[in-house]
Amino acid sequence: MKSKLLIFAIIVLVIQIGCETDKKQDAILEYDQITYHEINKTLVGISKDSINIGCYPAIIEIKRNNNSTTSSDSLEAFINYPNDTVENCKIAYFVDDENEKIKCLSEYNIISQYSQWSKYSDSLLLSSSLLFSLSDFKGKGEKYIGFRVSCPPYHYLNEITHYSYGWIKVKLNASSDSLKIIDIAINETKTKSILTGQKK
Repeated sequence: MKSKLLIFAIIVLVIQIGCETDKKQDAILEYDQITYHEINKTLVGISKDSINIGCYPAIIEIKRNNNSTTSSDSLEAFINYPNDTVENCKIAYFVDDENEKIKCLSEYNIISQYSQWSKYSDSLLLSSSLLFSLSDFKGKGEKYIGFRVSCPPYHYLNEITHYSYGWIKVKLNASSDSLKIIDIAINETKTKSILTGQKK
């Protein structure tokens, strides 16, 4: 009889521990909370505009490339950090291995903490002249810019646990004199990755 009671007590204890574990897992489970916006702005010739990346306005512009050797190649598209907002947010862009050009992403690419991020993302002393080239996007149709952002009050905390990840879809023509900014999405759930093109 005692052995049966002991077995019964052990079974009850195991079930109770299992239920408590399930409750804890449900409490820490975080779901994707994706914010999506259509933009549909087109920059033509030498021009610029700003778009909101979470709390952060990023500047996209077409300007003359002073390093160009030919006049036909003189215009180039860039995305940059506006100087007056850099103290409020940490921002980085998904870049190529040289860390100066934005990586041209296709649909369904993963954007996460494991992506290659621009090396200036942790600096609070950025200048408005810090530009990241979109030259890899020329004539390739609709492609994606990957980004990550940490907004107040998280800008002084651990970057991995407080970044949100997102994308911007753009289309840059072959001569770099027309750039369409199509739409944007950001996964507001911290640390959660997002796929390019993912809207919900």
